[in-house]
Amino acid sequence: MGRSHSGFQNDFTFGARWLWNDVESTEFLSLLTQDLNNDGKTLRVSFDRRINNQLTFEVNVRLPYRYNRDPNNVALKKDGAIIAALIFNF
Repeated sequence: MGRSHSGFQNDFTFGARWLWNDVESTEFLSLLTQDLNNDGKTLRVSFDRRINNQLTFEVNVRLPYRYNRDPNNVALKKDGAIIAALIFNF
């Protein structure tokens, strides 16, 4: 198999979104992406919820796994992140 010029070729992604039917618009999203050529994986999870009319709380997590085997994404092998944000709307 030839080498791809893009890291987004021959990937499989499975995900789920759960929306609560509540006043706070609570939402949960989870995605697992598997590179079928190099066995690299990425887990993404996000959660957000409105606290009131002006404030929203969000958490986003991105965890790469086995990127050292992927020539297109090896530079991102330590690029995991957990980001929490409190957003003010006016």
